[in-house]
Amino acid sequence: MMVKGELKSLRITLEATDTGVLGYVYLHEIAPGQSDHTIEVFPSVVADYSADDELLGVEFLNAEIADSTIMHQLAEQLDAPELAGINLAEICQNRA
Repeated sequence: MMVKGELKSLRITLEATDTGVLGYVYLHEIAPGQSDHTIEVFPSVVADYSADDELLGVEFLNAEIADSTIMHQLAEQLDAPELAGINLAEICQNRA
C-alpha cells in the first residue's frame, strides 16, 4: 500500500501513563482554542480539526499499538499521507 502526498514537518509528543503511552502527532502548530472539534476515528484515536475542517493533529491514547499498518489506515481515512511514514509503536519501543 502506498500513500502519496506532500511532506510536512511534524511534531510528535509521547507521555508514559499508568495505562499506556499517550501520543500526539501535530500536523500543524496548534494555538490555544484553535481546535474546534474532535472526531474519534478508531478506538482510542481522535482527530482534532479547526473550524474550517483542517486536520490539526491526531491523539493516540495507546500510542504503543499504533504500528505502521494502523498508521497507513489512518493516513488513508483522514487524507493525511504524512501519517503513513510514522510507526508510533516502534518509536515507543525505542524510548523504553
